[in-house]
Amino acid sequence: MEDKTETIYIGCQCHSPFHIVRVTLWDWKGKEPPELYFELQADRCLGFWKRLKAATLYLFGGENLGWHDVIPDHKNIMDLRRVIDNYCETYKIYEDKEKE
Repeated sequence: MEDKTETIYIGCQCHSPFHIVRVTLWDWKGKEPPELYFELQADRCLGFWKRLKAATLYLFGGENLGWHDVIPDHKNIMDLRRVIDNYCETYKIYEDKEKE
C-alpha cells in the first residue's frame, strides 16, 4: 500500500509570511482512518508578558481570536484538491478494510 502522507503549504497572493496555511494528510496505512490537518500561521510577534497575558485570556475565554485571510492562487488550489482527493481515496481504502 502506497503511503499518501503529504504536507503542502498554501501561501497568499500578497506573499506575506504570515498568511499561510499548512495542510497535512496523515495516512496511517489502514490501521486508523486518515487525518487531514489545516493549520494557520499565527502572526503574533509579542513579547513574553503579552503572550502570557494573551494565553491566559484565551484559556479563560476572555480573548476573541482574529480571522486571517489567505488568498491562494490556482496552483495552490490544485494542490489542495489533489491532497483532498488522496484523503478521500485513502479513507475509502480504510472503510473497505474495516468492512472485511
